[in-house]
Amino acid sequence: MPIDSDTFRRAESVATKTFSLSADPPIFSSGSGVRLSTSEGRTYLDFAAGSGVSNVGHGNPAVLAAVQAQLQSGITHIGPHFHASVQARFFEEMLQVLPGDLTRLHPATNGSEATEIALKACMHYTGARTFLAFTGGYHGRTLGALAVSHAKGSNAGLGPFSPATEFVPYPDSNDDGDSAAATAVRSISRRAGDAPPLAGVIVEPIQATAGVAIPPAGFLEAVATAARESGVPLILDEIFTGFGRTGHLFACRSSGVIPDLLLMGKSMGGGFPGGLVAGREEIMSAWPRGAQSSTFQLHPVTAAAGRAALRYLIDQDLCARARLIETWFASHRAALCASPLTREWRGAGAMFGLELRSVAGVSCGEVARLTRLAALHRGLLTWECGTRSEVMGLMPPLIASEREVADACGRVRDALSEVETRLLGEPAR
Repeated sequence: MPIDSDTFRRAESVATKTFSLSADPPIFSSGSGVRLSTSEGRTYLDFAAGSGVSNVGHGNPAVLAAVQAQLQSGITHIGPHFHASVQARFFEEMLQVLPGDLTRLHPATNGSEATEIALKACMHYTGARTFLAFTGGYHGRTLGALAVSHAKGSNAGLGPFSPATEFVPYPDSNDDGDSAAATAVRSISRRAGDAPPLAGVIVEPIQATAGVAIPPAGFLEAVATAARESGVPLILDEIFTGFGRTGHLFACRSSGVIPDLLLMGKSMGGGFPGGLVAGREEIMSAWPRGAQSSTFQLHPVTAAAGRAALRYLIDQDLCARARLIETWFASHRAALCASPLTREWRGAGAMFGLELRSVAGVSCGEVARLTRLAALHRGLLTWECGTRSEVMGLMPPLIASEREVADACGRVRDALSEVETRLLGEPAR
């Protein structure tokens, strides 16, 4: 019997995003590489990668073998008071690839919890209660993570949020990075006499949810320098950008910025939920034992999958593959930007966004939704992002081939042509 969306429509909370794009979204039954398939046999190119999770692809043989071995060990859960050997091995391999003097790891169940852990660690360490964050920033949907997220969406009315957070501008590639950097530096190092001390600064090296906002060179370095000179911990959120997505194992490698705390999640678990906070010894040792714990922190199966995914990523040099994907995307830039619906095309590595513009009285967010829906009907999964949902994100697994990138870009062009005809009455190209 075919599976349809009625079960989800009846039973699922309306707060999920399941039906935000399509009234009848596909339900997948299998996956392999860059493709997902329904029980009816329709195959889709996955250029959303599960919101940036599936870096090593669906059904990755190394990950599946590691998960199977862990299941056969009989240890699928042991709680937060003990360790499994697979967790120790994953910790050991993670410590070998982390930048700088990040020598302590704190486990989490997901990226939002990793954010909460980092905030709490900074507050214990500094004794302060206020954070500095950036416009457009997104760090999760739990209440503490929302406090430091400028992008609060439908939860904005739940404030006031805690911890207290001050927001300063985050530049994109078209902005004056010097001006934004100067504002951030003043807010960190030249605080007015009545301004509360900062517990930490939290920033993304590239803002994914804001629509692949890439800061100009020198911005992150200036923020990091000001934080270091002022003794304020710097939290770098690499939940989306980590594990090869931008062409580096961690995006901070391209700028040379080494944070005091680094957040990991999404692709870290090899397709399974999990997160980590890596930090400097003095910060991660400044709070009481047991101050932060959760039942499923770094689940043994996640540790096995994450370790296998990390080894596969390194052995197959998927960071270099992501840089190659960037060049393949670049070859389609002119064609994608030729559409009157396109405002901008930007990205790095295997992380790109096509920003759509308002046309014919239709908002940019609706133009993007229509284009993403047209792409879905053509068998292409894309990712919703942008401060107004105006950006079509293209985030393929890092194993994508040149042919698959070309195929995806062709489907995007066809989707753009369909929406042009619908909104502008122009013939499809």
